[in-house]
Amino acid sequence: MGTALCKRYCAFCPCRCCRFNSNDSNEGTSNPNHTGGLFYANQHARQSRYVTLYSYKPRTSTDLPVKEGEEIEILSKEGEWTLVQKVEERGAEKLVKEGYVPSSFVAEVGSLAAARWFFGRMIHVDVKRCLLRDENQNGSFLVWQNKEMDDLYFLSVRYGDIVKHYRITEEANFQNLSRLINQCSKEAGCLCTRLTEPCIKLDRPSICTLAHIAEWEIQHASLQKKQLIGSGQFGEVWEGIWNGTTEVAIKELKGG
Repeated sequence: MGTALCKRYCAFCPCRCCRFNSNDSNEGTSNPNHTGGLFYANQHARQSRYVTLYSYKPRTSTDLPVKEGEEIEILSKEGEWTLVQKVEERGAEKLVKEGYVPSSFVAEVGSLAAARWFFGRMIHVDVKRCLLRDENQNGSFLVWQNKEMDDLYFLSVRYGDIVKHYRITEEANFQNLSRLINQCSKEAGCLCTRLTEPCIKLDRPSICTLAHIAEWEIQHASLQKKQLIGSGQFGEVWEGIWNGTTEVAIKELKGG
């Protein structure tokens, strides 16, 4: 659908070619928690210590339902799962709830991982696939680490039906990248076009276990078969639901 072009972009250089003014008082870079309008889905989450990156629907009774951009407090981390607490306001009453959410769904405020435009470690093909989705427009962008190039940082921008990549030099951190994004959202500078909106995240991190307590065996009654999707000499594979909440594949061995 398009070609990818690679260029070097000195993200943190105050030189004229980058059209970057390090003395711009509107950037608010003296405060590391300054985020600008592109950082959180929920603007009220700026002052919280942790924020949810994705919505999560509980799988078990010990899980906590959360929405993207909610303020939370971390109570403990248990590998792939994190015990969190949040406060819900119901009129004048405040209700404290706690439960487990996937660890990859949570990030610290002010960290690079919490930025809407940061997509983590990816490969070139997946970056292109994300930006060229119909949901994105000209000027949609993301920042990512290239798995194939020693985790170097890149800024990738949709330009019509192609994606252009700009290598970010120097050490990447949220404060400096935020300044870069804010500046290039005002004017294109050396980029192909002005940055508009962060690329829409349709892909969520995979969850390695069904729940925070990984059981070797589960009750047959917790599985519900929906549709046969394959069969062979030794068994059948069904599309099913576990615990009434989670889609799974069920392999059923034949007797004998």
